[in-house]
Amino acid sequence: MLRKILSRIQKLEQQKEIKKNKQEEIQKEIDELDITLKKLYSFRKEYEKLEASSTKLLNDINEGVIGQGNEKKKIKKG
Repeated sequence: MLRKILSRIQKLEQQKEIKKNKQEEIQKEIDELDITLKKLYSFRKEYEKLEASSTKLLNDINEGVIGQGNEKKKIKKG
């Protein structure tokens, strides 16, 4: 009976170790994904800022003025 118990303990310890190793591997993959996501979110934020600035500049150019309150100056074309 004791042999069966010891055998069962050994099998469960092995299974536990296998699961822990898999868990560590999965955590490493998750960490790598988090790093990549962080970079991509940063790029997206910078892109959105650049897009907003570009849109504002193009709108100002299309209106023929560069915002200076009521004293807006016309841009000379040509």
